[in-house]
Amino acid sequence: MISVRTLLSELTDLDVEAPPPPPPAPRDATLATAVRRHIEAVLRECHGNQVRAAARLGIVRSTLTKYLTRWRAADARDGVRCVHCAAKAEWVARPHDQGYYRCPACRVGFLA
Repeated sequence: MISVRTLLSELTDLDVEAPPPPPPAPRDATLATAVRRHIEAVLRECHGNQVRAAARLGIVRSTLTKYLTRWRAADARDGVRCVHCAAKAEWVARPHDQGYYRCPACRVGFLA
């Protein structure tokens, strides 16, 4: 029969590694930035469908539209950032696509 003391001594003798430390927080770790990243992630999961994204976020679509409009205006002032790596994106002139950007870092094209 195995006693509790024997079992405890065997468990405490095991070499168990400590869990890895959490990743460092981003430099711009504000609530507004966290909200924007979360909403953008949900929009990517919903393939840009605002109705589905708003339902998944638990908000009405008009609120989501207000967020997106506010962020587009800020991006127009500050420059558009890549949705993947947050690097500054470059505008690509195409006659049929207004607002088409390309990220020089990860070479991803997207509409903004």
